[in-house]
Amino acid sequence: MASLLARPWRAALIDLDGTIYRGDEVIEGAAAFVQRLRERRIQPVFLTNNSIRTPQQTAEKLNRMGITARPEEVVTSSEASADYVLRRVGRGRIGYLGEAGVAEALAAVGLTGVCLRGWQEDALPEVDGLVLGLDRRAGYLDYAAFSLLAMELGWFVLTNPDVRLPVGSRFYPGNGAVGRLVAEASGADAVIIGKPSPRFIDYALSRYALARTDVFIVGDNLRTDIAAGQASGLTTVWVQSGVQYSSEEATPPPDYVFSSVAALR
Repeated sequence: MASLLARPWRAALIDLDGTIYRGDEVIEGAAAFVQRLRERRIQPVFLTNNSIRTPQQTAEKLNRMGITARPEEVVTSSEASADYVLRRVGRGRIGYLGEAGVAEALAAVGLTGVCLRGWQEDALPEVDGLVLGLDRRAGYLDYAAFSLLAMELGWFVLTNPDVRLPVGSRFYPGNGAVGRLVAEASGADAVIIGKPSPRFIDYALSRYALARTDVFIVGDNLRTDIAAGQASGLTTVWVQSGVQYSSEEATPPPDYVFSSVAALR
C-alpha cells in the first residue's frame, strides 16, 4: 500500500472538499501530497463537482492554501456539462441557472448562455438545451421558469447530483436536491454529469488523453468519488478525512484506504 505512488501513473484525479480541504481549511499534509505527485511526474487533476467556481477561482483558492495549482489543472462539473450539451445540440442557446462556473463554461465552448434568473412565465426564451447548476441567487419563479422549459424539452443537464452542500459542520441543500425538485415538477429527464456519473471521468480522461490504466482517483466520498472511479474502471483510493460512511457500504471496496492524503505515498 505504501508503494502506490511508485507505480508509473500519468495522472491522479483528486477530489477537493473533504480530500484536499474542508471548507476554507486545508487538510494537513495536502500540499505535501500534491508536491509528491509532481516530483514523481504524476499530473494532479483537481476534479470537482462544485459548479459555482470557475477553474481560475478554484486554482486561486488552492494557491491561497499553499497548494500549487494552475487553472488548466482544474476540471469542473460545469465544464463537463458544457461539453456534453455542445455534443448533444451543437451551437445554440442554452438556458441555465448557475453562477460564474456555469456561465464561463458555456461561453468557453462557444455556446450562448441565457441566464434564467428574472424571466417571467409569459416571456420565456427559446433555448436548445438547459443546464442546472447550484445558484444561490435563484428564487422560486426562476426555478419555475426552468421547469417549464425543461417540460418542453424533456431533458436538462444537472451539473452534479450532490443533495447536500457542506457549510462548516452543517449542510445546505445541494444541487442534487434542487435537481430533484425540477425533475419532479417538469417530468423531464435529468442528465447527471458530476460524480458519481462516469460521464465526468470520461470527460477528464479525454481532455488529458489519458488511459484508464494510467490514472487513479482519490476522494473522501464512497458514494461519489469512489463510485465514479469504480464505474469507470479506475484504481480507487479512499481517504477518511471528509464525508464518512461505513466501509461496508462500498461494494466492491475501494482498492486503497488511507486516513488522509498525508499518508498516501
